Amino acid sequence: MQPSQSQISLTKKQTLTLYAFRIGLFCMLLLIGGYFAKEMIFPTYVFDFRSAVDSLANTISRPYITEFGTTFDLTASGEFTTAHITITLPDDAPRLPKKTILSLRHSYRAFLAPVGATKYIDHLVTTYEIDGTYYSSTDKKLYPLLSQNVFDSYLFAQNTAIPASSAVDLLATVSQEKKGFASGTLVKSNDGIFVIDGDTKHPIQDEFVFSALGYNFANVRSSTNEERGLHKKARLFDLSSTHPFGTIFYARDADRTYIYDHDQLNKIEPTVRAKENAIIVDELSRTAFDTCILSPALLRKNTYTCTIPFEQTTSFPGNIYQFMIDVPHVTIEKSRITLSTAPTHTSLEQRLTSIKKELSKSYLSTP
Repeated sequence: MQPSQSQISLTKKQTLTLYAFRIGLFCMLLLIGGYFAKEMIFPTYVFDFRSAVDSLANTISRPYITEFGTTFDLTASGEFTTAHITITLPDDAPRLPKKTILSLRHSYRAFLAPVGATKYIDHLVTTYEIDGTYYSSTDKKLYPLLSQNVFDSYLFAQNTAIPASSAVDLLATVSQEKKGFASGTLVKSNDGIFVIDGDTKHPIQDEFVFSALGYNFANVRSSTNEERGLHKKARLFDLSSTHPFGTIFYARDADRTYIYDHDQLNKIEPTVRAKENAIIVDELSRTAFDTCILSPALLRKNTYTCTIPFEQTTSFPGNIYQFMIDVPHVTIEKSRITLSTAPTHTSLEQRLTSIKKELSKSYLSTP
């Protein structure tokens, strides 16, 4: 005789409780899955500053004074829509005035530099071709350029060198020092892509950094070992690096071209050649601000918070977010900034397009 199988019978109340538990578990898993999906598609980035910590460990710059007040910045690349800021002052610091404004600009650090008052003409030099060698004329002295490729990297007054064998008689001396690529030029080798910075060359960290700094692969020059050898290898160019002097910016909304020259922007003629070698920017990014009002945080002494929705600055290209408190000489003990993206239909399309491009690049680069 077979033993009978025991069966468990549930009361109606227990059955309803089990169903409710299953539904609750399913909802919880759905919420967790949705959260991780959102973080994968719209990642949140957190940046910190502590005054007691070495600057290399901080992802927000130390505060500095500008014409606008107390300023600090961070570097990031992405389609962000919101910044949440928390700032803590020292215990003995005076409280911030009521309705203290925190403002934000978004661009490239070099493009936010002051604009020079005089017209920039340093690049408008006369060039000569003498017995197959190219020379640039500066201060009544001829400087030999290593090659035609090097010559083509400059924005000279004319696109072709003047054939003039008698030019040497008109000038004082011919320098023995050969000149390499123009500063700001992008060159490639088997090891990667470099950006020229005077007599040095910086290897660019990776393709992500290259794109985040606004560079265009169409502007990268092939180069020989001899041509690159005139420039010493320098530090790695990463996302937080400032463009070198000689970098050209083209403001598409104003049809203006600038050249960056040691902490200053200078206007140059917006020629076709200048535009082709320029990093695309918006003139408005220099003067457009998104703002919020810093409010005291609850139960946290000398701590202030606010949230800035990106409205005026969201469409500007750039790798720097520059925050400004409209009060000078504010001592900040620590701060935290969270950059995030609201999951809207438009931002979802933009993000999925970016992910598709990144996956496509990864696929094409796979051997």
